[in-house]
Amino acid sequence: MSAHSLRHTALLAALLTVVALTASPSRVMAGGFYLGDRGVRGTGRAGALIAGADSPDALWYNPAGLAFSGRQLQLDATLVAPRLTFARIDGGGETQPTVTGDGIPLPIPGAFYSDDFGAEHWTFGVGIFAPTALLTKWPDSVVIDGQTEPAPQRYSLLSMAGTALAHVAAGAAWQPLPQLSIGLTAQLVTGAFRVRTTLSACDRAICTQPENPDYDGVTELDLAPLLGATFGAGVVYDAGFVRVGASLLTPYTLSGEATLRVRLPSAAAFDGARVDGDKASTALDFPWILRAGVEVRPLAGLRIEAAVVGELWSRQQSLTITPKDIWLRDVLALGDYEIGPVSIPRAMRDTLSLRLGGEYVRGPLGVRAGVAYENGAFDDATLTPLTLDSDKVTLALGVSVEVTRGLFLDASYQHFFMRNRAVRNSAVPQPNPIRPDPADPVYVGNGDYEMEVDTFGVGLRWALDTPPLAAEHGSSESDSEIPTSDAESDSPATRRETPTTASSPEPETEFATPPSSTSRRTTNTATPPADEDRDSSPARDTRRAPRAPRNPGRVDANPYRVDPNPYRREPAAAPPATRPTRDDAPAANPYRPRRSRRPR
Repeated sequence: MSAHSLRHTALLAALLTVVALTASPSRVMAGGFYLGDRGVRGTGRAGALIAGADSPDALWYNPAGLAFSGRQLQLDATLVAPRLTFARIDGGGETQPTVTGDGIPLPIPGAFYSDDFGAEHWTFGVGIFAPTALLTKWPDSVVIDGQTEPAPQRYSLLSMAGTALAHVAAGAAWQPLPQLSIGLTAQLVTGAFRVRTTLSACDRAICTQPENPDYDGVTELDLAPLLGATFGAGVVYDAGFVRVGASLLTPYTLSGEATLRVRLPSAAAFDGARVDGDKASTALDFPWILRAGVEVRPLAGLRIEAAVVGELWSRQQSLTITPKDIWLRDVLALGDYEIGPVSIPRAMRDTLSLRLGGEYVRGPLGVRAGVAYENGAFDDATLTPLTLDSDKVTLALGVSVEVTRGLFLDASYQHFFMRNRAVRNSAVPQPNPIRPDPADPVYVGNGDYEMEVDTFGVGLRWALDTPPLAAEHGSSESDSEIPTSDAESDSPATRRETPTTASSPEPETEFATPPSSTSRRTTNTATPPADEDRDSSPARDTRRAPRAPRNPGRVDANPYRVDPNPYRREPAAAPPATRPTRDDAPAANPYRPRRSRRPR
């Protein structure tokens, strides 16, 4: 097998390995909102990577950026670390103990690869990744005065552990002009949605206290597999100093059949009762995503982009769970009772994000920074611990190091400053399949919310189009092993002016026969060459000049790399070749005035 085939086989094996790891349950968003854009390089610029997208993860930001990616393999992972607190005010107006929500400590991975596969004006990309989102788990119980009581937020959420969502994407970019790129992408969305929460079975007849824990039934909804599809398009125009880009992703709906598992309440009315059936259906709506950006490059290695991103979350107005023939059997005073649908109001709003970010690369080191603002997707009436969101300001930092030629190690950090909320007008009722529409509902979203989030990302990029360092700048070690042809060493660019020594070879002459010693004295009509006044020609330098890249047509994967030694002196141009003269006959001086000979 050739070295080229071995390299492609190794790349494919690495990509498949990462795909297998990515496809394992990764805790990401399903049914809420995106915390921010994904990817280590993009998050280091606060998501301002729409016009400047030029790596394989352009499949997410702007597929037209694949045209500037070349042959690259990119791997990354992001860890979300939230700090959340909620002090609920119950239906009686009493403030409950403050509870703390924790993030699910598993990384959100991604793997991408781009290549032109020998096609002219085309670049293709594939990837599997998960969007960045905020998923939480809350306590099942709290301790009050030494007594263990159910957690006050239990009617909203207990945990989202087990939720997994992945995008399997493929795309292509076409360059009809060197400055213009048009890209398309198709993405299959799949995964699972798992939520554990508490339903109330209080019928307001036998049970007169709606939040009586004896009538609580812990319920787990497991929606798998989820399937959906989205498509994207993008365009980039590169005018050199300025690059402009825009992209969009179409909306989609994740739907499927869910398994509903219910632990019956501990009240005496449910002694001997049972549940028949466990299937339900539900659907989750996801938004249009529109992006646009302008990137400028005022200095070599410096890139600054301003971007705007809109997400049309108003498509998601409610989350309805419809049981399929699920019955409570042998319930005291009720007999058999069919479980009805449960609807959770969402009333999400469209979000708009304004972003400013950039990066500066000098030699093997690059730094990134960015800032962004985004409004929240929920107003006070529909905010609950199920999916927390608020107006937020994001500060981002990133760094990139070229550890070896073409291999980059990336890292990023983001901090989300989220506006705290004091909700007193909640419109989200307590979920109750026995009495789904009571006359005096209990609302579960009232209380005080405090939120802030950190994200940490690491990534690896391998730019396979980058030529070796010795091939680009020349190396004495490599040159000493590679012979240089005579034509190469005898060219004017490879000559050096050195004094003539005894060991220097005698230069070749262009005269067929040496000129006569008397010809100069008997005639003055022929003007000798202007360079005949030189004593000797410079000896040939046997040292070799830096070699050119083996593939001069290949584009460097990092066009913004700056020479780490800007003060290095380039070799002086060699003087033009001179014609030799005879040592025994000094050169004539054509500027000496002619003198007549008088007889003595």
